[in-house]
Amino acid sequence: MAGSDEKAVLAAAKRRIAELETELQATRRAIELVREVVALKWLIQQIHQRSRGIYSAWRVHAELRLGHHALGSHGAVELLMQRAELHALSGRPKWRCAKPDQIAVDRVDRAFARTGPNQLRVTDITEHPTREAKVYGCVALDT
Repeated sequence: MAGSDEKAVLAAAKRRIAELETELQATRRAIELVREVVALKWLIQQIHQRSRGIYSAWRVHAELRLGHHALGSHGAVELLMQRAELHALSGRPKWRCAKPDQIAVDRVDRAFARTGPNQLRVTDITEHPTREAKVYGCVALDT
């Protein structure tokens, strides 16, 4: 009887050791994943800063995969960027209003009628893009 009890205790101890080894492997893998995520987080922040805040999660993910050979899914990159509050610039650049010094001055005060020739001329220049180059058209009129 004593031998069978020892065998049972030994078998239970071996099962417990196997469970603990499995847990240890899982813990080591979790630590590796956390290290990868921390490294990935720093890489994402560096890439975003180098792009001057322009890159979105798609472009940062592409930069990670192609430029740094780092593994990570697009979803992980997007999640890490959201948590770090990193956002890309959206949309096209806005049109800027003309500055007052760039606007042509009305020098004739909208009075275009004149009594004789060669007293007032008005002009207009237009740019037309073509397949080969730009073509400029100019009109000069004597009012």
